Amino acid sequence: MPQNTNGIDLAGSLEHQIISCVDKFRLCELLEVQAFTDAPSARLDTYLRRYLKRPVPFLTAHVLKVYRYTGSGNAEIHEAAATYLDMRLYNAEWYDETIASIGWAIEHLEDGTSSPLTVAYEAFLEEATRAGDQDLLDFCRSLSKS
Repeated sequence: MPQNTNGIDLAGSLEHQIISCVDKFRLCELLEVQAFTDAPSARLDTYLRRYLKRPVPFLTAHVLKVYRYTGSGNAEIHEAAATYLDMRLYNAEWYDETIASIGWAIEHLEDGTSSPLTVAYEAFLEEATRAGDQDLLDFCRSLSKS
């Protein structure tokens, strides 16, 4: 775990801050730091999964980023992210979660990972094509390296 020069456990401190935070926007900031720090501990994972079971718009997108950027291979988490790949959710209050899931799905496709995210993403692209949402399709293409 990362430590500063005073021997303080920064990861443990961050975990405590996340779990004890009551301000949604501050929590999002802390989750952003966690996403680039380390995979969640078992305790933090249990805490974060509550936002997958009872999602909160915008906040759940940050929870997904933690799992995405720390390399989660957990199928349940991939399935939770896949649920946001739906045009009705994209065009509503779950926009941020949909965008987070799009990015994660594209990463899986590019590295050859088969997951619930890739299956849902392909269906999402078909749905966007049927809806004629060229802006969304262009956005998705812009995220892809290929």
